[in-house]
Amino acid sequence: VAAGCPFLEAGVEQGEVWHLDYDTDARLQGPWYGKVARGLGAGPKAMARIRYMEPQDPAQGLDLERLAELEDLVRVGPPALLVIDAWTSAFFYADSRKAEHVAEVMQRLRQIAALGPALLLIDHAPKPVQGLTALERGVAGSFYKLGGARAAYLLQRVAPKLTGGQDVLRCDCLKNNLGPLGE
Repeated sequence: VAAGCPFLEAGVEQGEVWHLDYDTDARLQGPWYGKVARGLGAGPKAMARIRYMEPQDPAQGLDLERLAELEDLVRVGPPALLVIDAWTSAFFYADSRKAEHVAEVMQRLRQIAALGPALLLIDHAPKPVQGLTALERGVAGSFYKLGGARAAYLLQRVAPKLTGGQDVLRCDCLKNNLGPLGE
């Protein structure tokens, strides 16, 4: 989005990106932006459109009061894309096994998205258990998060033994209310 580069063979509107990171230390996350920019051939102008933000107190999470503050910021000048990384860390206080907890957070996020930005929530896939893969188990915590999303994708590493030793990522669509999917 910051570079306006096509994604999955579709055009992307260029704009400002806000990345709220409740999950990764900035010293670890920061170098990835440069690597991605080089891979896309994006320059410093694109990088300047990314506003990487870490909470002062990650232990507080992105509670309803802070979501209201975020909504006020978005109302003043919405980014094109708002990334919240990751659900498990930002909304730790919401029991993802309870529909009412997830619905309350999702409702606030819908209000924020209605102000203009595309909203990308990152979550973690659970570890495979009892013979089920991460794809079969879905998103960590519950089906309520999946139910509240317009689209959900699972990005996972393919075992190198299946790819001749190559480093391959696979993207599976778990849900898509946005339109038909291509191959």
